[in-house]
Amino acid sequence: MILMPYSCQAHRKWHNGVMDPLVRMMCYFVIAALLWAGSVWSLLAVGLLSLVTMLILAEPSLGQLWRMLWRLKWLCLSLLVVYGWLTPGEPLWKGMFSPSRDGMAMGLYRLGYLLVLVLAARIIVLSMRREQLVAALYQLMWPLGWAGRLRERLVVRLLLVFEIVRDLDPAVLSSGEASSGGRMSRLAGTLAVLYRRCLDRADRVRLRPIRFARPSAPPWWQWSWPLGLGLALWWLARLPVPGN
Repeated sequence: MILMPYSCQAHRKWHNGVMDPLVRMMCYFVIAALLWAGSVWSLLAVGLLSLVTMLILAEPSLGQLWRMLWRLKWLCLSLLVVYGWLTPGEPLWKGMFSPSRDGMAMGLYRLGYLLVLVLAARIIVLSMRREQLVAALYQLMWPLGWAGRLRERLVVRLLLVFEIVRDLDPAVLSSGEASSGGRMSRLAGTLAVLYRRCLDRADRVRLRPIRFARPSAPPWWQWSWPLGLGLALWWLARLPVPGN
């Protein structure tokens, strides 16, 4: 399997509308960095904006989003337990097993931070085609350019993974081979089905070149999006929180 990069005028621009895929990824990193040490106001603003964007972008996918969030329930519960019961401070109520007030506040903030990042990541995935996502990741891996063709090899592997997952997922979902037994049995059965189908597909598929258009740099003015987002979050972080 080889990588054959090419560039042509029809593929010079990878952006839709006014925001290049690379700029969207940078906006995501700005949100992740500034919300970590941000405030309740910045978290609420980004969370509300993400939720509204999800409703506008892909209403049919809200069920999938809810299922994805539900899978995080134990992680969310662990965050509350770790922050609430292992952080010293004033107890939330009278009793031996009371969490601390500061710990619960920190735990709820980290929980909201996690959910906002999941929402923002879902928006990025929904708003970009597979080729755009790979192109943005390719540009973000520019520090690996010194390591020969490492970036190209990683792009090839990403494209192959996306293609195989796209082909195998409907087959696994429609298969009844892993539909019986308990939860762990079904998981093990699904993994076994995936493994067998990957091996079968590897035996049947013919080698072919993978073509990847090298993306051009986004217009300079589009960098005002992450810059403006960072300034807005910095300003919201400076606003006083009621009760503090």
